[in-house]
Amino acid sequence: MRLNRREFITLIGVAAAWPLAACTKRPDRMRRVGGLTTFGESDALAQGWHEAFRKGSTSWAGSMAAMSSSITSKRSFSE
Repeated sequence: MRLNRREFITLIGVAAAWPLAACTKRPDRMRRVGGLTTFGESDALAQGWHEAFRKGSTSWAGSMAAMSSSITSKRSFSE
């Protein structure tokens, strides 16, 4: 197989641009991680669990975990 000049230049351009495109990709939305527990909102064990989860998540999520840590409590009951 023989490459002509246009195909060769295209191939070199794509090879040079590929790493740059891979490095600039950013997620288009914030990723969220949640937990489901049976503890009450004022339970000391639940508060300790949340604090440990928040501290541990900084090891894999970096500083974004500290910026977005909050407790959202929703209650639902089945009938």
